[in-house]
Amino acid sequence: MSWLTRLFRKRKLEAQLDSELLFHLEQRTAELIAAGVESGEARRRARIEFGGLERAKEECRKARGTYSLDSVLQDIRYGIRTLHKSPGFTTIATLTLALGLAASTAIFSMINGVLLQPLEYPHPGQLVAIELAVPQFARKFPVIPPNPAAYLAWSHQAKSLAGIGVIEVGDTLNLTGSGEPALLSADAVTSNLFDVLGVKPSLGRDFSPDADQPGRNHEVILTNTLWRNRFHSDPSIIGHAIALNGSPYTVVGVLPPSLHIPQGNQLMTVIGPTPKPDVFVPEVFPKSQLAADTGFGLAVIARLKPDVSRARATAELNVIVGRLFRSQSITPYPKTVMMPLRDMIVRSSKRGLWMLFAAVLAVLLIICVNMASLVLTRAIGREHEAAIRSALGASRGRLLRQTVTETLLLGLLGGAWGLVLAHWALWELLALAPVSFPRLHNVRLDGVVLGFTLIISLLVGVLAGLLAAWRTARANPQDALRSAGARSAASNAGLRARGLLIGLETALGTILLIAAGLFLASFAKLEGAPKGFAVEHILTVNLQLPAAQYTRKDQRSQFWHRVLAATLQLPGVESSAVTNWLPLKGEINDDPVNLPGDTRPVAERPFASYRCVSPSYFKVLGIPLLRGRELTWADAGTGAVVISAGAASSIWPGVNPIGQKFDVGPSSGFQVVGVVGDTRSVTLLEAPTPMVYQLCQGNATASLILRTRLHATAVAAELHRAIWGANPSVAIPRIRTMGQIVSTSLAPRRFETLLTSLFAAAALLLTCMGIYGVVSYSVVSRAREIGIRIALGAHTSDVYRMTLGQGLRPVVLGLLVGVGGALALGRLISGLLFEVRPYDPTMLVAAIGAVVTTAAIACALPARRATRIDPMATLRQE
Repeated sequence: MSWLTRLFRKRKLEAQLDSELLFHLEQRTAELIAAGVESGEARRRARIEFGGLERAKEECRKARGTYSLDSVLQDIRYGIRTLHKSPGFTTIATLTLALGLAASTAIFSMINGVLLQPLEYPHPGQLVAIELAVPQFARKFPVIPPNPAAYLAWSHQAKSLAGIGVIEVGDTLNLTGSGEPALLSADAVTSNLFDVLGVKPSLGRDFSPDADQPGRNHEVILTNTLWRNRFHSDPSIIGHAIALNGSPYTVVGVLPPSLHIPQGNQLMTVIGPTPKPDVFVPEVFPKSQLAADTGFGLAVIARLKPDVSRARATAELNVIVGRLFRSQSITPYPKTVMMPLRDMIVRSSKRGLWMLFAAVLAVLLIICVNMASLVLTRAIGREHEAAIRSALGASRGRLLRQTVTETLLLGLLGGAWGLVLAHWALWELLALAPVSFPRLHNVRLDGVVLGFTLIISLLVGVLAGLLAAWRTARANPQDALRSAGARSAASNAGLRARGLLIGLETALGTILLIAAGLFLASFAKLEGAPKGFAVEHILTVNLQLPAAQYTRKDQRSQFWHRVLAATLQLPGVESSAVTNWLPLKGEINDDPVNLPGDTRPVAERPFASYRCVSPSYFKVLGIPLLRGRELTWADAGTGAVVISAGAASSIWPGVNPIGQKFDVGPSSGFQVVGVVGDTRSVTLLEAPTPMVYQLCQGNATASLILRTRLHATAVAAELHRAIWGANPSVAIPRIRTMGQIVSTSLAPRRFETLLTSLFAAAALLLTCMGIYGVVSYSVVSRAREIGIRIALGAHTSDVYRMTLGQGLRPVVLGLLVGVGGALALGRLISGLLFEVRPYDPTMLVAAIGAVVTTAAIACALPARRATRIDPMATLRQE
């Protein structure tokens, strides 16, 4: 008979079994009556011969093969009743599990979506990203993005690649002609990139094979978001032209809504965050960038052939790039660095996520320890019950199974509530995550995450149940059946085990708390770090001039002059300027400084980052002038530059830099006219980059900067009118404050610090709940002892001190171990801290104080309850 039949037709089968057994009993009774036995005596003899109906039923169930299922169901029903009778224990255990599993599930879902799940392309394991290790630049840049010459050589000669494409870091394009002008983020890609990735537009077609050739590159592919928001999901847009920077581009395709193309900045190490692209246009390589030693800065993606390994492909690409550089007499040759595309995309976030996963493991271990402490304490209090069941014939295996069944029920209950909380927590985490965080679109509560939560719930239940069952199995039933005093004495033997468990979770919580404190202190230092520029009252907006309207440099210069003059007339605006690259937006245009007569190799010369600024730039941003003078419009065409203090000290140490001359290339000649303070250009974590500031002369793309006494919203309308007064076809994106730019640059570190702090708080809360649960059950199990002590004259303070000491002794031991572990961990996380020592005594003292205070509060409530025990009532119960 199948278990399903037994499970769903139980009442009918039991009725049939009762009828059958009663039939046999009546038959035997009738036989005895026929033999001359009186009816009452016959019925008694029949029952004696039969041996009892319940025993016969058990034998029949075993013969049918359904006894095991019945006993399991019986254990489940008994476990449910037992947990229902202990609401305090069940609530604490379930809440402990739910909180811990919610945090763990939310973080694991991020790790799974970002780091573990494959990319959403066909055969993602074949996709790789390629960089170059150029020995000449290894001192400053360990790896750099390839250049067009290397890419073209690989695409024409590599036999191990099924395809290779390029993404160039995003540009901006003005969209005009249908509604208000809009500034779009555009990535330039080779015409075969989508074919390399293995994706096709959901509407229309891919780029033409020759779309990346000069003069044939006026095709565009839209993202699904832009197509829906700007063009209202109009399918007829395919084949029609749209105006980008004043030039017609034919819309040839629309990408699928669920497709996420890798961003160029995710595949490069020398540039900051850029917005997600709205459109894709064909990449065209200028002839000036086709030399082997120029034009580095391309994000290169390749697809390996199915039977080719990365090592084999790397070796072939090394041969090709060596041949290329040999032809240009450039030595030593660069080396190819190849890694899986997924690893390249997530590398900026990998370290932080694995650090958080370590915190997840620590919290999970605390959950296991907490559950084990609670269940063990409860098991010790139920030794008398277990002894009675053992005396009535229950085997140790059956007792073990019953205990594990109860803890499994707790694990499943906590897991179910944990999933509910995790769903809410995950959406909160995604809302707090920085925009630059990779692959956030792939984070969700999928089957893998649900399986993880189920496994952890079952694992916690089994481990906690096995520990309690082992303690019960070791107990002597005869000792457990003795007097209550003996039971109390016996329960004291488990104090050491419970103390070790409390000490272990205290140690883990202390380590997490100290680590979180260090990260919080580091982040506070980072926020207050000198930036080198003003943050308050600074507004910025990025503008792109339509290329078709501004074909000459003097036209572009006139536009910026008109806009700067118009902004100075706006109410509340004190000064204005333009620049091609704002602070904290990343590092670009890093080139060597070539001094007259300097014969050193290029790699050994000082490097600087070149910026284009207008007069008043330093005034607007509050960058102090240290020597010389600032730039003026009269410096146009003279080669006058202003350098940062860091550039002055690295290029001309101990020499007055004013009047010094240098160049970048044969056609450039610069002369230093001033020195200004250093500014952070990439992140606040990195030292200021040596800077060279040139005069802006006819830039097509620049950021307008205003110093104003008013809020951004109060200036926005007037600023729009001032810009559109100069040219109504210029798109104006969202106006941002410098404070928002600083906040965006800090977003990844803020996110990691927040999550670490949340885990530390969860660990502290779980530890507090564990201590409270263990001390509470200890008070209950020692109620008779405490009652006797009070009856014999013990003062309230004595009982209070005894209970607190019992709870705090393992906490102190755990603190010592935790502080030692945190000191060892400090060596591993020292590279993640900013101006904070990993052995900061303030953080150690604060963490110790927090743990001791929390533990004292957790012990104080049960201790207060112990002082109110009525000795007479307790002794009468015994």
